[in-house]
Amino acid sequence: MPTLRKRKSTSPGKPAPNKGRRSLTRTPKRRKVTKANFFDDDGDENDKDFASEDEIHDVEYTPASQKGRRSRTGSTRTPRKRSMDKTDSITPTTKRKRRSSVRKVQSMEQDSTMFAAVLSGQAMQMTIDDWITHYNQNKAKGLIELIQFIVHCCGCKGIVTEEMLNESENIKAIQELTLKFDEDTHEYPIIMAGPKYKKLKGYLRDFIVQFIAACQNDIIYDDDVMDVVVSWLIRLADSQVRAFRHTSTFLGMHLGSGLITVITTVKRELEVSQHQLQNEKRKSSSKKGRDKIDTLTTKCDQLKENIAYLENLLKNIFTGVFVNRYRDINPQIRMLCIERLGNWIRYYSSLFLNDNCMKYIGWTLNDKVSQVRIVAVKVLQELYSVASFSSQLTIFTKRFCERMITMTSDKECDVCVESIKLMTILLRYEDILDDVACAQIYRLVFCSNPNISHAAGEFLSTWLFSGDNEAEKDDPTSAGDFMKKKAKIRMMKDLIRFFIDTEVHELADYLVDSLWNSTELLKDWDIMTGMLLGQHLKEDEEPLDDEEEFRLIKIMCCAIRQASVGHGPPGRQIAKKGFISSKEKKAQRSLKDTISTHFSIILPKLLAKFSAEREKIGFLVEIPQYMDLDIYSEMELQNPLEALLKQVEGILDKHGDMEVLDVCAKTLRCLLGEESNVKTAVEVTRHKITDKITNEFKEIFGSSKERKAVINDVERVLSNCDGDTEINLLTYLKKIVVMYKEFNIKAWECMPYFEAIVDYGLKRSINNEIMCLAISGVQLNLVWEFSEDECDGEQLRVGTLSENFNRLVQICDELMQFGDSNVQKKAFCILCDTLMMVSKPLIESDPSTLLSYETDRSVQIRCRDFIMSCVFDGDEDVDLESRKDDVPDSDYETFCEKRNLLAAFCKLIVYKIFDTELAAPVFANYLKRFKDFGDIIKFVMTKVRQSNLSSYTTTILLGLQQAFENIKCDNSSGPSSVMKHIEPLKELARRFGLTFGVESLKSQLTRQNLINLHRDGIKYALEKPDGSAAYPHLSFFIILNEFSCRLLDVDKCSKTAGVLPFLEELLPSELKSNMKNEEFYALRIYFEGLKGDKSNGEEVADAEDVTKDDVIDDEPSEEPQANEWLSKEKAAKQKGGQRKSKGRRSVKSSRRTATAKINNSLNSSKNVKKKDNVTEAENGQKDARLEESEKVERNDNTSKLHDVGNAEQNENEKEVENSDNESDYLDAQDSQESWLASQPEEKKSSRKIRYSYSKLIEKA
Repeated sequence: MPTLRKRKSTSPGKPAPNKGRRSLTRTPKRRKVTKANFFDDDGDENDKDFASEDEIHDVEYTPASQKGRRSRTGSTRTPRKRSMDKTDSITPTTKRKRRSSVRKVQSMEQDSTMFAAVLSGQAMQMTIDDWITHYNQNKAKGLIELIQFIVHCCGCKGIVTEEMLNESENIKAIQELTLKFDEDTHEYPIIMAGPKYKKLKGYLRDFIVQFIAACQNDIIYDDDVMDVVVSWLIRLADSQVRAFRHTSTFLGMHLGSGLITVITTVKRELEVSQHQLQNEKRKSSSKKGRDKIDTLTTKCDQLKENIAYLENLLKNIFTGVFVNRYRDINPQIRMLCIERLGNWIRYYSSLFLNDNCMKYIGWTLNDKVSQVRIVAVKVLQELYSVASFSSQLTIFTKRFCERMITMTSDKECDVCVESIKLMTILLRYEDILDDVACAQIYRLVFCSNPNISHAAGEFLSTWLFSGDNEAEKDDPTSAGDFMKKKAKIRMMKDLIRFFIDTEVHELADYLVDSLWNSTELLKDWDIMTGMLLGQHLKEDEEPLDDEEEFRLIKIMCCAIRQASVGHGPPGRQIAKKGFISSKEKKAQRSLKDTISTHFSIILPKLLAKFSAEREKIGFLVEIPQYMDLDIYSEMELQNPLEALLKQVEGILDKHGDMEVLDVCAKTLRCLLGEESNVKTAVEVTRHKITDKITNEFKEIFGSSKERKAVINDVERVLSNCDGDTEINLLTYLKKIVVMYKEFNIKAWECMPYFEAIVDYGLKRSINNEIMCLAISGVQLNLVWEFSEDECDGEQLRVGTLSENFNRLVQICDELMQFGDSNVQKKAFCILCDTLMMVSKPLIESDPSTLLSYETDRSVQIRCRDFIMSCVFDGDEDVDLESRKDDVPDSDYETFCEKRNLLAAFCKLIVYKIFDTELAAPVFANYLKRFKDFGDIIKFVMTKVRQSNLSSYTTTILLGLQQAFENIKCDNSSGPSSVMKHIEPLKELARRFGLTFGVESLKSQLTRQNLINLHRDGIKYALEKPDGSAAYPHLSFFIILNEFSCRLLDVDKCSKTAGVLPFLEELLPSELKSNMKNEEFYALRIYFEGLKGDKSNGEEVADAEDVTKDDVIDDEPSEEPQANEWLSKEKAAKQKGGQRKSKGRRSVKSSRRTATAKINNSLNSSKNVKKKDNVTEAENGQKDARLEESEKVERNDNTSKLHDVGNAEQNENEKEVENSDNESDYLDAQDSQESWLASQPEEKKSSRKIRYSYSKLIEKA
């Protein structure tokens, strides 16, 4: 048990007794020699005379034997190394350094502080023991060393003196220390990066823990130590210097944590003493020890006094540090305060778990920085996890519950995740979350963000299954598998009911992915299949109804897919580092083996039970695609395999739904995989199925084999087709097409029938679905021909392929013009897919492909017109999200169909199959239909711009011209009506201009294309029809003006290639003379914009002439350089700032810089006049500014203040300096506002103002 030491105050100079502490003896040669302990008179003699060899070489060192004597050597060579022996007398050779005495003292002080030991992370306990020894010997010096350690942790170079320790001098001392910061950087130790400082925070925490543990018996109760330390930390935390605030807050809050540890220890000791006292008092009078009772009573009183003293220190730290800094402007300080307060509340709840402290955490939930909100939520998670705190958190919960629920929909995903976890913890308590709040949270399981959905899945699992789990635990008869299965069945029914009630029936895979890591219920295949087959039913239980069975099948199939592929649905995949761990691979493999073993036996039974139900069988027949098919051969499951294939064959025979047939064909393809060991049995089944459906299909038309006979039979059947024949024909066409997608069935000779149906459909009326299926069959036949030739490796049959290809293109083109709506869309999609097979990138990547095809221009135009009429005609921006449940399925399907059609057309543009100019009307609808198709159009624009900038520029100009023509047609009353409806087109032009970017203007190609855009636009705007006196396109100049800001000054004004000379050359005289008329408003705006920038450019050139003798400012004026894409005004200001950062300048250099700055400020005005028209008043103003600049420069050279902002006192440097590094020192909000309020208005809006410490100190 630690020895109790009574707290008392001792005067400086009197060493405090060191009772109960164990003395630590160390080898004198390894002892750390410091300035504080080397000259002590009561130390060991060996300690005075010897030091380690490293210490001799680090700093100037004078051992005790040389005390009071001068060094005999003045050599600057490194002293010769020698072995350190206790019996030798060593007089090291000192190294003379040409530095000022102040720097020597600072270097010695810095090397001898505790901060060096903490920074290295080594021998911290030894350093603490040394400080305790110094403190006991000389209290004042020990206290100075401790305060100096705090100052060094802040990154300050100042030296603490004994006078600074007086409380009345604290403010003045901190002001003096403020001036000792390094002005070249805004960083300080605890935020610095690099190997030296990255672990400093951890070392400081360890140091505080060890320091409190070493001083917990005596020094910690000394008023002169703790009161001074806490007082300094409070004063530093209230400083305007961020380094002082952050570091002192860090030390103060962790010091409070250390004090809580001590209080816990003392309270435990008090409980033991009180228990001993009670036992002693219970003894009989003959056995009572009066002295022992008095001793224990005194000890208990002293312990209570110590607890009260430590609690008072904690309260001072809370009110002086936390209350002032929990709303600091720096978010790191706010995070630190809230995190530590949560630690205090959790481990010392008797003092801090109250509404007065909890309100700060509640207020921080509204912090504007997401990381601070996350810290506050995590603190609440820890507090609500302790069940005994619930009664004391009642008022806080009522006050901030609504805010905590709202945070589950925060704009930051990390905040949402942590808030949902907090809500999961709150589910343990009753009457906190109602059904409305729970519904708001558990619906997030359908969110696309994986982290949010998984957290919501944990919440849903707790909310949905907690009652069943508790009932199972409380039920005394719950032992045994039967009761466990019964509980799981009840939980599964709850999940099914929840899925039905949410009415989001198409997102079962998202629900499964959200719950995947939260419950093992989704991996219990026996429970799910047993519920479907009715194996777990008893007499008093009701079976699942049809809706429940369907939802359970969807959940089960999605869980099988999730277990097999190892990731969630699209949009839910969590980005990993590119590899899967062996543990994850092993778990995934185990799940897949379990699925294969279970469903290889059960699946045929499920297929047999639900084979007649179209919706259910489509999911069940997909299960073999996620199984390990080797299980059939390894376990010799021949009968289950035959049963499975028989069921698949039966499903293909019974059903005519396209989705079910498609899934069955894919399952057969999966069973027939190259690595499958059941390939032979599956191949037999496939041939059997194909023979059956093709023979029955041919029997509809007859058994003719000749082509002419087939054509006649098809015409005969289709012309006399009744309802039953049409249904049978549709069914077999679907089956053949789905088989054709997965297998090459050319050998069954169905192609002549497809061609005959298509030819008949081109001449006469036919069922649209039959026509679409026949076209698909023709296309699939062509695809397999391409695939066959590539696989065989023989020379391509170019003639046959080319003939079939041209035939298919011709058919699709004709159907796209004259077919019904559905047939047109199908023909368009088939045409786009067919043309992709002969795309230029495909031919370039595979030289063996001899078939190349150049699409006819008329076909391209018809495809463009079809897209414009089918996709962009109709209501603008069908906002499906705002209408939610009112949107019919047909509208949503139509919307998706339009997106697919547009994507098919844009694909041909991107792969250069169609001319880029055909995309002009599509680009023109970028803003008009942005909600529906904005992502597709933006992607195409990006790809076209990257591949060919010239074509892209031509296309956007053509799109603007076409949109302008449409506005003219809709508003044919006159130019005034056109101007009223041209605003959307101006915004579109502005968006197009932004796609050129800023960095790209350095490219000569980009600049040339922008010039060409302006020239072509000018030609279009000045077009005049023959025999007409008006210019119908003159309003187009307003649209063209949106691209003027993208031009450089040299591109506007150049006499050889500039836009303005080109405009002046083409501009008729009648327009020049009447430009001020209202009808020529658009031309005047465009012309004055270019001409105004021209005058600006001339003024910049005049400013450059003034500084042409300065080497730094020399710039060639004829050819544009690499940095000419920047404005010349900005470049001049940047160069002025570079000169100022290199040191003091002469008066002549200062005059040149000031002149250049004045010219640049004049150039920034839009209505500036030329140099030769400057008035005498302006010249006088220039001279006055020059004189003021020279005066400030001379005053700056004589200034000797050593603070952060003294070099920027003059007005001239404030305009140039805009560094964030130095402004980081000062960020107290009230000081900034008062400083800014005193500045002139023109300086407030110019740029960031640098605040100097000297100004703030003067105000204080």
